[in-house]
Amino acid sequence: MNLSPLLIESKTASEFLKRVEMTLKNSEAGFSYADFARRAGFSARSYVREVFQGKKALTLKALPAFAKALGMKKEERELFRCLIAIENPQFDPTVSPENAKKSLQVKNETLKRRLARGRVGASLSSLSRIESWPRVYVALGNGREFPEIQAATKLTTLHLERTLKEMAEAKLIRCRGDRYEPTSPHLVLDPSIHSEMIASHFQAVLTDAIDGSKMNFRDPEKLYFVSSFGVRKDRLPELKAKLIETLLRFVDDSEDSQNEEIVSLATTLI
Repeated sequence: MNLSPLLIESKTASEFLKRVEMTLKNSEAGFSYADFARRAGFSARSYVREVFQGKKALTLKALPAFAKALGMKKEERELFRCLIAIENPQFDPTVSPENAKKSLQVKNETLKRRLARGRVGASLSSLSRIESWPRVYVALGNGREFPEIQAATKLTTLHLERTLKEMAEAKLIRCRGDRYEPTSPHLVLDPSIHSEMIASHFQAVLTDAIDGSKMNFRDPEKLYFVSSFGVRKDRLPELKAKLIETLLRFVDDSEDSQNEEIVSLATTLI
């Protein structure tokens, strides 16, 4: 389980543990306090349950065993430690909440850079949650709870959490208890409301593509390019035709006469 994105997104240790618990419960392996207690080496599962539920604070002494059971890497463990210190001043008397916040900011940036170096197209999917809106809207029907929506969309817990939050902020859906409902029978984006959000989305995608190309331009296998731009509606058919022609010509030119090397290219034009 990749804990880094959950740590970066969380502002407190309690928020992080809630995200972890939800993610594990929605995974194929599932989650139980008893199993986690065994892996951590705790004699009672009640302590684990109370920590996850925010009823009991995690102690400095118990942190290594807890982190080991979560499968944390060193930098993730340090980040988790900062989150605990911010939330609980008694956790480590040698570290004040203010210093923990400063340390958290530095470690967050370091971890973000490390994740950026290791990603190529993966990060684009996390930035492209707006592209998941139609799929989530269809999955909602007249209203569903989170596990049902996740089962229908196949999105990760974190991705779906963010998508639902953004759609609620955009007033496309509403949350009633544990149930998410559409505000309209059809997904309609209003330029007067959503234009800024859509623009930010494409700016983020383009920025991420530029960062990725700078990191990977020396490795042809990792090099990629993403472009976002505007085109007049009456010129869209012409653009599609040109793109298809270019892509097909590229595939033809890249296939040698002996069929020993074939470049496979898949594209979706909407």
